[in-house]
Amino acid sequence: MHQHGPRWVTVLLGELAMPVAISERVAVVVEDDMAMRQAIERVLNARGIPVLAFDSAESAIGAGAASRAACMVVDIKLPGLSGFEFYEALGARPPVIFITADDDPAVAERARRLGAAGFFHKPFSGRSLADLVASLWGTP
Repeated sequence: MHQHGPRWVTVLLGELAMPVAISERVAVVVEDDMAMRQAIERVLNARGIPVLAFDSAESAIGAGAASRAACMVVDIKLPGLSGFEFYEALGARPPVIFITADDDPAVAERARRLGAAGFFHKPFSGRSLADLVASLWGTP
């Protein structure tokens, strides 16, 4: 018997693990700073975009988040795997927007070589980020 309903993943935030129902497509956010992660989640949710947020690349990998991602917003400097290492390790790579506080031109160049759909220096406009995610998502 085929069951209909939401699919579930376990979202890991540090030592907290919780099951979360997800839609087929989500924006995956990988950001270790809790305030920044929550701000990104709020601005995307306000645009009607469901978000799965993680505090590390390893948590996102463990939850299989990339398989559901319509796009990703990934901090470059993360504990453990960097945002670049995380994205390079993915098999199928959804569109990615890298965010960073690092102003080294080599960082922006590496993001460009990886085919990033966007690159934002912190602090950045939440509206600009949401506009880009929405365009990748295909919503106004």
